[in-house]
Amino acid sequence: MEEGEEITAVSDRANADPRIAAARDAYSRCIAEKGYRGSTGEDLSSRFFEATVPYRTAYESHVATLVQAGKDSSGVRLDSVLTGEQRVRLRQIQQAEIKAAVADWECGKVLYPVVTEVHQEYMDRYLAGEK
Repeated sequence: MEEGEEITAVSDRANADPRIAAARDAYSRCIAEKGYRGSTGEDLSSRFFEATVPYRTAYESHVATLVQAGKDSSGVRLDSVLTGEQRVRLRQIQQAEIKAAVADWECGKVLYPVVTEVHQEYMDRYLAGEK
């Protein structure tokens, strides 16, 4: 097994540790109390990432068209790419994402320190030669 694969295996074992499972359960309960679902911040952020795909795609496509035409794209703003309705919807998504990030920050206090500690413990064992 290559080193990268070994480190992935160490991470997988750490993620399966009962302490992380318990912390994820506590996080899930906390986040549910705030009106969200998920066991990690990635669970929350992924839905916002997906919701912004059409807006990012429109912007990136516009920039690519300018670049292909040999034009300067450094000054392109969302205002010049998205309609007013699209900008309003994007702002709503951003505001919802900020609320979710605050919930993640608050609930993450029961999850992220545990994940960090357990992963460090497993990595220390790995580096000490334990497999």
